[in-house]
Amino acid sequence: MRKIYVPLVATILISAMPAFAQPKVPSNVAAVVNGESITKAQLATKAVDWQGAMTLDLMIDSTVVSQEAKKAGVVVTDAEVNAKLNEMKKALAPSQDFDTVLRQNGMTAGLLFTRIKMRLQADGVIKNMIKKSPAIIANYRKAEHILIRVDENTSDPSGKTLEAKDADAKAKIEKIADEIKTKTISFEDAAKKYSEDPVSKVNGGNLGFFTKGVMAPPFEAATFSLKAGDVSAPVKTNYGYHLIKLIAIGSDAKGDDLKKLEDQIVKDQLEPWFTSIRKSAKIENILYPVKIAPKPAAPKKASPAIDAPPAPPVGN
Repeated sequence: MRKIYVPLVATILISAMPAFAQPKVPSNVAAVVNGESITKAQLATKAVDWQGAMTLDLMIDSTVVSQEAKKAGVVVTDAEVNAKLNEMKKALAPSQDFDTVLRQNGMTAGLLFTRIKMRLQADGVIKNMIKKSPAIIANYRKAEHILIRVDENTSDPSGKTLEAKDADAKAKIEKIADEIKTKTISFEDAAKKYSEDPVSKVNGGNLGFFTKGVMAPPFEAATFSLKAGDVSAPVKTNYGYHLIKLIAIGSDAKGDDLKKLEDQIVKDQLEPWFTSIRKSAKIENILYPVKIAPKPAAPKKASPAIDAPPAPPVGN
């Protein structure tokens, strides 16, 4: 979901602002600078002028998400939102102040509350979609891999050609495959020992769950052709040579694996889902209407005698 950094909705909050305790200051005053008053009405006007468009856009977004949640029967309580807020506060270092961190990130407590509620509502709707469409889960795979890179550095002091380096990498991955096949070493231990993917090797090559369109095409094709527990033959991609072990098909996931898979699907689906509901919603932004750029006029026919040939389109 797109990130929207918006201040408090001034026009809503102005009426809720407490009056100053000092009896000599009128209740409609927001601040006094060298004896000159700034009224709440002035503040509201400026807030709408300076930040109103973004604030209204967030309110529209939250309304669209809320409507979808209501249709799906998803209810997010204030207590649930506050629980997430408390988790964030506990995650801060002892030296960090929550309000200060918010201000440093252009946030307010009210804005963060709204965004968290939107996210929880969206999560709930997408999880309902998953339950109603088993095919979504079935299109995911959990896999591990071992990567041996092909060094394409042309200034390598060894003087080896790219072809020779490719052959070296292929020979190395084949040797690892033989060790795994003969059970000299487990796939996971081989990944920790040999893999040149620094991110996954520490977890035994674990890549978690992913669906089609994420991995390189040869890697994807090999993964989706495997049965759970199978190890692929060496697979070549732009990164080098891989061995792939299929851990699970999405539809077979259970327990903790199923929860992780659902979380991954929510992460993958969040942006396209939000874009779709926002696009299909009938929205009339009265205060800040969206201006649609006029269509470019069709180029007039060139006259050989008068006009120069039309310029080619940008990018061609």
